[in-house]
Amino acid sequence: AGVAAVAAGADASLTFPLYPMLVRAHIFSYRRLVVAVREADRPAAAPDRISATSRVFGALRLDRESHRFYIHETEIEVTPREFALLDYLIEHAGAARSRNEILDSVWGIRFDTGTNMVDVYMYFLRKKLEAHGLKGMIQTVRGYGYRLGLTEP
Repeated sequence: AGVAAVAAGADASLTFPLYPMLVRAHIFSYRRLVVAVREADRPAAAPDRISATSRVFGALRLDRESHRFYIHETEIEVTPREFALLDYLIEHAGAARSRNEILDSVWGIRFDTGTNMVDVYMYFLRKKLEAHGLKGMIQTVRGYGYRLGLTEP
């Protein structure tokens, strides 16, 4: 029965009697597989460089030590909250982040505020990026949140 299940497309098969140690081993094996698949599926749009003092992603450079933000090596004025939001987005570039994750990490708010605060700040950042030819870098993940990705040249 187990061979037939695997041959039919199952990832694994357990047969009776079930042995708790074997079930746990299958669980650990599955978790390792999930982690390996997630690592392999990481988007190519990972940050070019991350260090303690700066983050670089495409044409964006965030100097954390001097608290400055650059697009194509041109300094762009941003508010402290915009800076924190950019820092978070660049750190998680390519990955979709929910509005609640953003609220928690950037604002330190661990509950739904019922406001569109995240959306408003994304709008501000989009306008600054678009003014320098980087339209579409902040991508909306409908019904979930946002993702920072590279735009097509």
